[in-house]
Amino acid sequence: MNRKKILTEVLESILKEFSDKSIEELNKKPSLKIMLQVGSQFIEDNVRKEIEKDKIVIEMTLKAMEEHNSMKKNIKRICERVKEIDKDFFEKIKHLPFSIEINYDEVCEVREERITELSELIKDIIRNWKYDISFEDAVKKSHTPQRFKERLENILYLYSVETKLIGKHLKLCFPLNTVKDLFVKNLFSIMKDLSSSIAKGWMEKIYNI
Repeated sequence: MNRKKILTEVLESILKEFSDKSIEELNKKPSLKIMLQVGSQFIEDNVRKEIEKDKIVIEMTLKAMEEHNSMKKNIKRICERVKEIDKDFFEKIKHLPFSIEINYDEVCEVREERITELSELIKDIIRNWKYDISFEDAVKKSHTPQRFKERLENILYLYSVETKLIGKHLKLCFPLNTVKDLFVKNLFSIMKDLSSSIAKGWMEKIYNI
């Protein structure tokens, strides 16, 4: 059983669901019609970046566990590696009618918190994940349903906060710049609500509630 592969697939599924539902909710906002195409592309590209980041967190957490090392010293290293992913992200979106300048003084604090929370969740699951049981059973052995929901919700919420901080620094051409603040405000509100509902959905799925 490849636990690393399974963890990667689960986190990817969660983030893609988060992205798809965020776009779906934004499409219900007539006032943001002018931003929908660009905004949807921003969300999709940003979540792909997040998936790559999570792969690094999984990899380094499992390595630290195998070597019986603390993850604390790796958190800042991960943040530095993620800056390279940011550069690739900027390259991929340069054809779009906006640009981004990340304020790392703002973003890194939230990133470090989210990376720490995700790494701790992974460690608790892995400690209870024997090779003869499923991912779902490992989650059940390591968490009560409510505790799992709370931890996943917090991780998704921190991702929402980071997205808001990045969105604040979107530079858009006219007329898109006229609705940028409204777009970022609505996106954060949507993602905040989805953090709870998606975490609840995964709790119900895993625990057959």
